[in-house]
Amino acid sequence: AFCTAYEYHLLHRTHDDQQQSIRKGSYDRYLLTFSAISNTKSLISNTECDHLCAVNIITLGFVTIELIGRSYVLPIFFGMINIKRPLNGLPNEYFTAKKFFFIRGSSFAVATYTLCSAVVLAYNLCAHKSQLEKSVKNYLKYCLNRYISFARRLIGPIILILLLPLIGDGPIWPYFDQLYTKPCRNSLLSTFLFLNNYSQSLDDVCLQPSVIISALFYLSLTAPIILHFYNHKIYGTIVLAVLILIGSVVSLIPKVLFNLPVMPYEIISSTSVAQSKLAFIHYYGATDQLIVVFVVGLFVGFLIRCKPKINFGKRASQFALWIGMLSIIGVSTSWNERFKPLEGNFSQFSFISWFVLSKIMWSFGFGFILFACSTGRAKPITEMMNLSFIRPLGRLSMGVFLNHITVLSLRQLTKKEVTPLNHFEILTDDIADLVIAFIISYVFYIMFERPIYHWTKIALKLDVTLSSEKRFSSCDLENCKTIDKEGIDMKPLNEKSRL
Repeated sequence: AFCTAYEYHLLHRTHDDQQQSIRKGSYDRYLLTFSAISNTKSLISNTECDHLCAVNIITLGFVTIELIGRSYVLPIFFGMINIKRPLNGLPNEYFTAKKFFFIRGSSFAVATYTLCSAVVLAYNLCAHKSQLEKSVKNYLKYCLNRYISFARRLIGPIILILLLPLIGDGPIWPYFDQLYTKPCRNSLLSTFLFLNNYSQSLDDVCLQPSVIISALFYLSLTAPIILHFYNHKIYGTIVLAVLILIGSVVSLIPKVLFNLPVMPYEIISSTSVAQSKLAFIHYYGATDQLIVVFVVGLFVGFLIRCKPKINFGKRASQFALWIGMLSIIGVSTSWNERFKPLEGNFSQFSFISWFVLSKIMWSFGFGFILFACSTGRAKPITEMMNLSFIRPLGRLSMGVFLNHITVLSLRQLTKKEVTPLNHFEILTDDIADLVIAFIISYVFYIMFERPIYHWTKIALKLDVTLSSEKRFSSCDLENCKTIDKEGIDMKPLNEKSRL
């Protein structure tokens, strides 16, 4: 509050031509990192994400679908806590009715966010080839930056969970402490060491959506090595194919070797509650399940930065490519509809084929859309996604993803009367939960995320005002900046290669 008031005083005291010099002052520069005015300007700034605008919009869309899916699934577990609350048949309808087609595919939201995060990571890392040079010091610096970049997102949501028991009330409210607060008290260290996705159950995890953060953190540590091989003129594509093959095989090991049912599709074949809990957390956020999506995302980001002028042939060839890529997205989602969790009588060969191929199809389909929108090949779509009022929401989408489950649980567990669930109530509750989650995420952004971002750059002696070509980026969705508008370095990292 003091820093915000101080900046407000400076802005009204000085002329516009002096405001830039204020920010360069030794003390002002540090104080303004905590100002809500400066951090809000960074959030709504039009200078960021000009080149990768599609990333934020696509992420926002699928995170929203994931949140709506939670609204139908989470009350099932709360209904088990208080069996007197009628569920009105909606959970069964959620698994079977065609009108919930997109919500049932909300599990793809995790893959989409992983893909987008990898695209931005590769785009920023490839901004300057020195970031991919073999250097232990440079790599350790990168690892520290990645850790801080992810850890700063967890601070606000965890504080919210620890404070909510002082606010809520109701006949089943004590379960909030059991489900959310107690795991945070017991496993806070493992949360900030990004070990949540190695837990045996989501019941033991502090801030359950953080299992995705854990997987992304450890995958991102391999990014400089993978991009170094992608940069090779001859073997780059071969390395991509090998990594996809390895990732596909590794993702099948839990099912084929250890007979761990894939949740929620094989919930009927589960032999115990403990096995079901382990399967849910493993297939939802385990590192081995996201390898394929991550390496494809790195490849797409590498192409956007280093090879944006790839020739896809004449107009007919490009049209056919668009149709093909959009088709494989549709096939991967419609194929998903063949496997009904409450029935379970589907072919294992078909199921395993879908389990392996759907990730590849989904990644290449949306990867192509991101590539096209980021290289000027789809200007109508790019202009639609580059709406100024949507971009800040996209930048807050990960914060909303982390905070929404807490907001939803607060509403569900503080109910004092038995109320049936119907579609209208769920829709209105969804809107209210989303608005609250966005407000909370915005507050955490200006209080924790953005100040820590600035101080990371100061501590590592990285000027946050530099272009992405000259700075060592924290490489997350918030920081997908382009080089200054005077020109973008589109040369391949390997200087001997030519497009």
